[in-house]
Amino acid sequence: MKLKSALAGIAAAAALLLSSAACAGDEGQEALPQVNLRSVVEASPYKPMSFALDYMADLVSKRTGGKFTISRRMSYGGLSSSDCLVQVVVNTEDITVVPLEIIGNFIPWVRVMCLPYFFSQHDYGELTALRPAGRELCRRISDDDTRIITLGIWYSDYLELLMRDHPVGRPEDLRGQNIWLPVAGPLSEYLASMGANPVVMPMDSAIDALRRGLIDGMLTPLNGLAAKNQAYAHMRYASLLSMARGGYAVLVSQQKFEALPPEYQEVLRDAAAEAEAFLNDYNEECAHVVLGRLRRNSSVTLNSPDLTQFKAYADRVKFVYLKRYPQAAERMRSLLYDRSGEARR
Repeated sequence: MKLKSALAGIAAAAALLLSSAACAGDEGQEALPQVNLRSVVEASPYKPMSFALDYMADLVSKRTGGKFTISRRMSYGGLSSSDCLVQVVVNTEDITVVPLEIIGNFIPWVRVMCLPYFFSQHDYGELTALRPAGRELCRRISDDDTRIITLGIWYSDYLELLMRDHPVGRPEDLRGQNIWLPVAGPLSEYLASMGANPVVMPMDSAIDALRRGLIDGMLTPLNGLAAKNQAYAHMRYASLLSMARGGYAVLVSQQKFEALPPEYQEVLRDAAAEAEAFLNDYNEECAHVVLGRLRRNSSVTLNSPDLTQFKAYADRVKFVYLKRYPQAAERMRSLLYDRSGEARR
């Protein structure tokens, strides 16, 4: 039976080659099939990820003359990021963009990539320090066991700390404070190590909790402020931490990806890489606009904490994680750290 299947496969491949040869030259493009993949992302304050996904889809369509398209539907309250990931794994959806923390819930060693990293304030070029590790991560989680292909890692923005009632200048200022996060993971442990109480809940619930004073602050990217989310109206202090963590994985179903012609696979990978550059430019522009608004807003106090102590707590969490996942962390460590063990700046 296996031999019969193999012969059938060879025959089909030979027919495809003959067909391709007949359509060589200018007609070669016409020989490629019409393909449409569906993408889905969770509705969230991180709108830039949706913009980048649309940008990627537009590039794919233009470069294939509309033969290869990606249609997108937002999951407004219907699906969480975990649901989006599962749907791609089981092939009910084709492409998604999810936080690495979500993948870490299924593949624990991925959490090594979700550790907090501090950079110079809003120098987006410094995020390139994380890209070699991101490429390694893409390679390692793209296999038959996960049934997903990772096209790239996108960074949404640096996280900043917004507070209701008092500024944060030192880690001690976070003790006993309820701080909202979009997802759990190493960042939760980082906040807890400084005495804060991490709170993970959907944004709709967080807005109500902020109104009632049940949440004292939130870690959020500046580009989220550009979306004018209702939650930000309750914040009176902004502490600029410029902290990156994890990023978002651009995932495609392994079954759907491997069924694509090689030309389409290359177009998809290239479009994902160019969408990352688009996202970085968008984030930088948003940061410039939002910082200007904050500086002109008399109801918001803007401050830049001394990050030395915040970095010290981050290094402690890094040490714990590198010990927790020694085999998976070994390669990541060589990409992210110098021999001295200090994070690259």
